Amino acid sequence: MKGIWRRWTMVAAVGFLAAGCGFGSPTSQPIDQPPEGAVPDEPPGSQAKETLQATLYLVNPQGYVVPVAQSIPKVTGIAAEALGYTVRGGPGDALAAKWGLKGALPPGTKVLGMDIKDGLAKVDFSKEILQYKTPQEERQIVDSVVWTLTEFPSVRQVQLLVNGKLLQNMPVAGTPVGQPLSRAMGINLNVSGNIDPSNTEKLTLYYRSGSGDGAYLVPVTKILPAGAGTDVVKETVEQLADPGIQGLQSPVADQAKVVHTSLDGNLAAVDFDRSFWTDQKPDQSVAALVLSLAQSAHVSQVKVTVKGEAPVVKGLDLAKPVSVPRYVNTSRL
Repeated sequence: MKGIWRRWTMVAAVGFLAAGCGFGSPTSQPIDQPPEGAVPDEPPGSQAKETLQATLYLVNPQGYVVPVAQSIPKVTGIAAEALGYTVRGGPGDALAAKWGLKGALPPGTKVLGMDIKDGLAKVDFSKEILQYKTPQEERQIVDSVVWTLTEFPSVRQVQLLVNGKLLQNMPVAGTPVGQPLSRAMGINLNVSGNIDPSNTEKLTLYYRSGSGDGAYLVPVTKILPAGAGTDVVKETVEQLADPGIQGLQSPVADQAKVVHTSLDGNLAAVDFDRSFWTDQKPDQSVAALVLSLAQSAHVSQVKVTVKGEAPVVKGLDLAKPVSVPRYVNTSRL
């Protein structure tokens, strides 16, 4: 399996380049509209700095990279500021601890500079970013950097530099990072059995970790045999209902079956035979469904019905299509 993991690290990092999206309440703006760009520092003597909401990608106890929305200070160079909150031992430690998470970047890592042009962010890190030991940590670092930065509308791709020099390969597992990286490389890669690397498809799905008020959503990119499902909407929902991954649960009730699906431009429609949400967190079930379809079917809205009728879910209006949430995992624990 180690060989497969390494092979797919290489394939995912180099073979797929595209823009991606982010998460919040189902009535907010689409998730490809993250926080606005840099603003000036507060003037001397200010009593309190302005903040903005940013999505940071941290690591949970099972090793998955998890998005968490957090208010951070509005400063010049806000993208670099956000990365600072993903460094262990940095200002993001308190937030991470509330969720039972930790930073993905090694202690002492600093952003020495960042240049953003035509959607490409070239990030210059200090040497500490290379001070890790395992292939799993390597993938966590790459996922966290790429997905945190691509939350910003000005960034679609990322390149890593260390002390001013372009990094071609990560030092432990050899992950190639010399070419621009994007969300199309996936996150928390999961390879389905023995498959032909040249004949695959990818679905990024949002599963649940934890329980009760402590539950949160985790994005996982499954690498599946190509043609596993000709109906991408139905295949996404079916994969969402059956994680088959240790430490993660489905946010969709396992009794619910898909009756009908459709895909019309940026709108996907799914009709279930019964209530599809779980009792644990109905709004989280809806969010996971919409986010998964946004990533895998590339839609911005989802129309959900049960036996052809709009279901009643407390706090949500499902009589009309649900827009892709802007932020994910926003509640404080």
